[in-house]
Amino acid sequence: MHAEHAQPSLPKSLARPGEARHVVSGVLAGRRVIVTHSRDAGDEVRGALSRAAELLVSLGASVVERAAIEIVPPADTTALDDAMWRLEEYDWVVFTSRHAVDAVAARVQTFPAGTRRMAIGAQTLAALERAGLGPATTPSRAIAAAIPDALGDVRGQRILLPRSDIARPELPAVLREHGAIVDEVIAYRTVAGPGAEAIVSALVLGDADAITFSSGSAVQAVVAAGGARLPEVWRVRTRPRVVCIGPVTAAAAVAADFPVDAVAEQHDSAGLVTAVTRALSDPYLD
Repeated sequence: MHAEHAQPSLPKSLARPGEARHVVSGVLAGRRVIVTHSRDAGDEVRGALSRAAELLVSLGASVVERAAIEIVPPADTTALDDAMWRLEEYDWVVFTSRHAVDAVAARVQTFPAGTRRMAIGAQTLAALERAGLGPATTPSRAIAAAIPDALGDVRGQRILLPRSDIARPELPAVLREHGAIVDEVIAYRTVAGPGAEAIVSALVLGDADAITFSSGSAVQAVVAAGGARLPEVWRVRTRPRVVCIGPVTAAAAVAADFPVDAVAEQHDSAGLVTAVTRALSDPYLD
């Protein structure tokens, strides 16, 4: 008679009453995965990582999602509002996140005929289409170096970048190198989320086999919350595996001295889950 398999449970430091995100079988059965995400001002959890959590659960993993970062409006919206009034002056508006789409969609219902849009990443494109602000061009890769090729000849063209207050400088820099006139406006602020401390506690207590990141700001929030506690987490042989949704996020994790074990080749939820599965196949976890 076969022994009954125990149902994998949520990490104690992260579990909430009524939260049941596990199944009893699958290639990730018994594995505990923390999915970090962002939370917007309306406390709505959407996008790639929510979908990733669903896929991980379908593979048998015990999954919890926690908001490492929170998205809030700018302290001063004057620059953003002014840019919306002058949209016809721009040849392109380049969106790098769904949060930027949300900020713009709250202010405009349509774009001038001569203003084209680019959406970086599948979730950004989906947000643009949901808002009725498509169609949009998409680059082959979600990295700054790939954007100019997707836009074409941008010499002398005006490009608007609605962004986070802590957005990286590479994209506007590379566009300017190609001759574009770039205006950056703060569309939203990124602050530490309410789940950052719980994430660190779970890592310190060994309550996770893997953790996923979808942005450098999520990495930074966990670093800020963890401080001197995190280096010891990574020294343990059976440490949690660190999985990133793309090379930009991975670079931020490496800069923070996180041992990155896998990077999604396809920068969306399916690619992230594939990377988690790959990382957790490491025999040192057993």
